This record gives sequence, C-alpha cells and structure tokens, in this order.
Amino acid sequence: MDIRKEDFNGVYATIFEHIGENVTREIHSVFGGQQFNFPKKLYSKEYVIRYLKENYNGRNVRNIAKELNYSERWVQSLVNQNKIKGEVKR
Repeated sequence: MDIRKEDFNGVYATIFEHIGENVTREIHSVFGGQQFNFPKKLYSKEYVIRYLKENYNGRNVRNIAKELNYSERWVQSLVNQNKIKGEVKR
C-alpha cells in the first residue's frame, strides 16, 4: 500500500515530505512522544570560533556571517573577543 504525506500526523507529515518514510519511522521509533524545540542557530559558539580561526582573513566578516546565518555584529564581536587575526590572502 502506498503511503502519502496526508497519512502521517502533524510534524511527521513534514518529515516524511522532506526526508522520507524510513527516516520518519526511525524518528518516531526513537523520539515518539517527546517534544523538541530546535534553536534558530545551527552552529555552536565554539564551532564558529574554530571556523573563524580557519577562515577569517581580516575582511570577510560579512561573508562568514552570511554563510553561517549569524549577524555581522555577532561575528565581529567573536573576532574581537577571541583576538582572531586574519591575514588577507593575495
């Protein structure tokens, strides 16, 4: 029997639509009955600092902020707080 999005309850329909039936069933099996709130920001502060240390060149705060979906102001404050030095690559 074919299963459709409409055959699932609530958020399971969305999961089914975007990820598929097997993952939907697995999520239900492992997490059924629990409630989740997903943070708006995907990455931890520690990861962003590591990322900056590897990718910041002194001029690319805007690009990094956009890439990681953080504000330029927040990224710049991490650069300043952690004394991250960027070298402009020529």
